[in-house]
Amino acid sequence: MPRFANVVCVLIALAAVLFSVEAGAESYCKAAFNYTLLGDGRVLFYDTGSDPQNIVKARAFSFGDGDTAYVEANGSVEHTFSGSGPYLVTFRYKESSTGESYSWCKRWVRLDESEIPCRAWFDFQVLDGNRVKFTDTGSDPRGMVVSRAFSFGDGATGYVNQGESIEHTFSGSGPYEVTFRYKESSTGDTYSYAIRSVKIDYGDDGGTSPGSSCGQGMVYDCVGNCVNQSLAESWIGDGYCDDGAYGMDLRCSAFNYDAGDCN
Repeated sequence: MPRFANVVCVLIALAAVLFSVEAGAESYCKAAFNYTLLGDGRVLFYDTGSDPQNIVKARAFSFGDGDTAYVEANGSVEHTFSGSGPYLVTFRYKESSTGESYSWCKRWVRLDESEIPCRAWFDFQVLDGNRVKFTDTGSDPRGMVVSRAFSFGDGATGYVNQGESIEHTFSGSGPYEVTFRYKESSTGDTYSYAIRSVKIDYGDDGGTSPGSSCGQGMVYDCVGNCVNQSLAESWIGDGYCDDGAYGMDLRCSAFNYDAGDCN
């Protein structure tokens, strides 16, 4: 098929993808959940994460006691624990019921929150480059938390006051396992903590990772355009320099630098 006909096919496919994606929206999914204590060991868990491109096929809870459960988007599930905990509950956004996790988070769940009612939680936003802003969004109704500590997963740490934010610059795209702890002092016992996976190239600033999915059968090229994956693969090493003139830029490592076509 001539190159110009291929370009038309790419533009049609790209238009179909862009039609369903809100301009300026978050570019990648973030797993998140919350929970409500119901009494008698019963806890209601519900999905509060985001999946702007509808790429998540399975949402899986692991309750920290050997049991698991799946929920629909924005759905909930009730689980009964045999003790007061604490239980480290993990929630994963996955490409299938058995496949790779796109995003995940972990929260420490205690059923005796009448004694320790605080809940650590945080949100994050990719700013520019590898800078990320982390914000305390947890709850401490009794004012018992003395220290709020971030461990960024790269050896660095940082502290914030209640409701405050902190910026951190990573050396790579990740993913990083970021932990946030509510503690009784800077060196004391942890009341509550939360863990979230952070990928720099899938942040809120619309950043896109070359070669990563942007829809079914579609991937990002080297400059962030959403292109047909099969077509892009067929253009690598075909003797034409794919520098954007034909609708996609393949001059990066994710596409083997167009197999030398631009040399």
